[in-house]
This record gives sequence, structure tokens and C-alpha cells, in this order.
Amino acid sequence: AITKGTTGILTLDGTNTYTGTTAVSNGKLLVNNTSGSGTGSGDVTVASGATLGGTGSLTGAVTVTGGTLSPGASVESLSTGAVTLAGGTFEYETNHSALPAAAGDLLIANGNLTLTGTVNLTLTDLALPTGAFTPNSTTLTLIQYAGTWNGGFFTYNTNELTNNESFEDTYGNNWKITYNATSGGSNFATELLGGGHFVTLSNLTAVPEPGSLFAIGCLIGSGALLRSRRGSRRRAA
Repeated sequence: AITKGTTGILTLDGTNTYTGTTAVSNGKLLVNNTSGSGTGSGDVTVASGATLGGTGSLTGAVTVTGGTLSPGASVESLSTGAVTLAGGTFEYETNHSALPAAAGDLLIANGNLTLTGTVNLTLTDLALPTGAFTPNSTTLTLIQYAGTWNGGFFTYNTNELTNNESFEDTYGNNWKITYNATSGGSNFATELLGGGHFVTLSNLTAVPEPGSLFAIGCLIGSGALLRSRRGSRRRAA
């Protein structure tokens, strides 16, 4: 077994064959192998205050209890066994200026997806200083899971995101999140497994600003009032 109990970053970039568990209790563990499993055949746990990320693959089930699961290193993909997020954070990076294949991270879970408690979703666009996608242009796969989804949800900026709910991120993108999509997005599409289901983000037409909605309401109201006055004049005549 391996326990990462110190601060800082530990990178596993080879094929490992140990059979015990991998416990990430502090700092960050990056699994960057190119073949086999970077953490052997055992399961992986991520405690509060710790982070699991990387661009490689591992075969064990991943259980995050208050910690952070951050697939990729910059925008990239990570493959794991079944995933359980019991609280904690799913850290997702995008790049609106990149080609669609590299526009967002990807987590491939070879097993069930379980979300329990408050699981915070963070969205960070690396193409600073702006981060807006062209509306109606992009569908991103956050997670592909080969098994079942337990019906749990992410929370973004303290708001729980239910299935097929639309929300606006801090960059002005208007997204619809789907937890049981039957097809994936454009990012890392060649790495997706056959079958399974997908947690996706699809960007929609931008939501009008509150001031714009007020202006539209005033215009509609003015039109209705004008029609009403015209009708009154006709009746008076």
C-alpha cells in the first residue's frame, strides 16, 4: 500500500503492480502513466484537503471523501475504476480557445458513478483573461461512466444542479448539465469507451442580463398599453 501523507506533489508516471490501496491524505497525487495502472490493482482514497489528478490511468475504484478529484493536468483526461464522490470537489478545466477535442477535461470511470452529499463542481477556463464559448457551439463530456449513476448531483456556487438544469458560470457561459446522456461531447472523443453514459455540459444561447430582461418587459408592457389605448379610442369613436 502507498500513503501520501505529506504536502506537495507526488507523480506516478510508470506502470505499478502493487496490490494494496493508495491513500491520498495530503497534497496532490498525479497519475501520469502511459500504460497499465499507475496505482497498481488496489483502490484509491482521497481525503479532505488532498487531490487526485493526472493524465494516465488506474484500475482501482476511487473514493473521494471531502477531497478533490481533478482529472488531467491542464486540460487532459484521466481513466479510473468506479468513482464515488462523497462530498468534496470535482475540479474541471476548460479552454474555449482550443480545438474542440481539447476544450475540456475528461474523466473516464470504468464502473459506477456515485455522488453523495454536497459535491462542488468548479469550472476554470485556462484561456484567460476571457472564458466564453460561442453559444450553441460546444458539448463537453465531464465524466463517462460504464456502470450506473446513483442520481446524485453536483453543486455549483452553492446551487445544486439537477439533471438537465441550465446555469450560468462565472465567465458568462450558459450551460445545461445532463447526468445520463447517451452520447458524449467533442473533447477527447477518440478516448471514450463504447457504450456507457455521460455527464455533459452543453452551452446554450446566453441568458439575457437582468437589465435586458427589464427592458424587454418594458417594451412588451408599452406595446400592450399602446394596443389598449388604440382599442379604447376605436370604441369611443
